[in-house]
Amino acid sequence: MALGTVMRSFAAPSNQPDDIAFDGSNFWLIDNNINRMYLLNTDAVELWFYPVKFANMRALAIDGFSLWSVVALTGRILQNSKFHGQEVRLSGMLGADITGIEWDGSHLWVSDDSNNLIWLVDPVSFTILRDIPAPGNSPRGLAWDGSSLWVVNPNTQSIYQVSPETGAVIRSFVTPGQDPSGLTWDGRTLWHTDIALDRIYQIGVT
Repeated sequence: MALGTVMRSFAAPSNQPDDIAFDGSNFWLIDNNINRMYLLNTDAVELWFYPVKFANMRALAIDGFSLWSVVALTGRILQNSKFHGQEVRLSGMLGADITGIEWDGSHLWVSDDSNNLIWLVDPVSFTILRDIPAPGNSPRGLAWDGSSLWVVNPNTQSIYQVSPETGAVIRSFVTPGQDPSGLTWDGRTLWHTDIALDRIYQIGVT
């Protein structure tokens, strides 16, 4: 299978599916238009949803117990319980334009669109530990495959596999939609959202 091959495609349950995250069994999807968090099965069928606390929420990651998202335009990270949706913590302002977030097993990775950087962030103190350059000039959704990062860039309409140490591009491919946004890894393939077409794609990378 060629890199970037679309294996399956689904209509999203909302009209602005900003980001998607996989919890090992099901998918979580955040919509920053109607401010909802959805739980979907692996056929993208909606199981349930709950409203998010703030308007214009974007980006999504999961660590097994908590959902991590971003309050758009404030640069603040919100931690919610996966089980009941209640707020656990809210960070101070980290940056003006955070557009993506991912969990790597111990830390958060965050896309800084204003400075074209990807930060490694301590999930306890919210301290920025270090950064790497983002591919292109508009990093958005992030995914962690166990050893490397995958980064969405809507300007180039591409998804990049990059080194978490240096940011060097390993591989890349063109996205199937028109306005690529969210990204997650299911242990074998990438899942990707497009906010222009309101679709979810399963994409092969081998």
